[in-house]
Amino acid sequence: MKNFSDKIANKIKKENIKPKSKLVFLLKDYFIWSIFGVAIVIGGLAFVVMLFLLTSNDWDIHQHLDKSFWEYLLISLPYFWISILVLFLLLAYYNYRHTKEGYRYKTYLIVFGSVIMSIVIGTGLFFLGMGNKIEQIFADNLPYYNNFTQHRIEMWNQPEKGLLAGEIIEFNDDVLKLKDFKKNIWKINTSDASWRGGKVAQLGEQIKIIGAKQSESEFTAQEIRSWVGRHNNGQYNNTQHSGRRNGGGTGRVQR
Repeated sequence: MKNFSDKIANKIKKENIKPKSKLVFLLKDYFIWSIFGVAIVIGGLAFVVMLFLLTSNDWDIHQHLDKSFWEYLLISLPYFWISILVLFLLLAYYNYRHTKEGYRYKTYLIVFGSVIMSIVIGTGLFFLGMGNKIEQIFADNLPYYNNFTQHRIEMWNQPEKGLLAGEIIEFNDDVLKLKDFKKNIWKINTSDASWRGGKVAQLGEQIKIIGAKQSESEFTAQEIRSWVGRHNNGQYNNTQHSGRRNGGGTGRVQR
């Protein structure tokens, strides 16, 4: 025993090992707790965007795409945000495990608690109407983000299947002109169309149309919906240009 103690003492002396102050351990613990908190918050942000995308998705158009509801569900799930949520929940778990309290709780309790905290944060932000705004912040600042959301635009760029979307550039009475997301110009007959939510259409607004293609530049609308999200030069844009004029029209269409 004495020889062992001597070896330890000699090693400390030889390697000039000095005890760390209590402040170092406190700062390390605070840092780990901070990372845990940030991971939970980012998980909450991912959850609110998931809720926004799922609740604003057009779940009734799968028949136009010749897909079952379950096939449409699989292609509509926000996998990017699901991955972000899982990643930061794992990060939160890892950091909590490395706190002084981490050893006291079983793995499933830590994971469950992290999930619940992120869900509570995300749900609260969702009911405050922050889903669209938060997604736009991520889209504007996260490189390549729009590559993960392009499928929604592509689903609505299928006029041969009765789906068309784009920006209103002109309208008059029961006809409007639409520039789709591929920059093609369409003449839309809206005489028999219903506007979901009694929407007031404005020049520059982005809309989605369910109807029938009549020719390479003509389309008859059956139902018109507001485009929830963003689209601008290949990306989404939440802005409505209510005061712009591009040609004829009264500036609004009421249904």
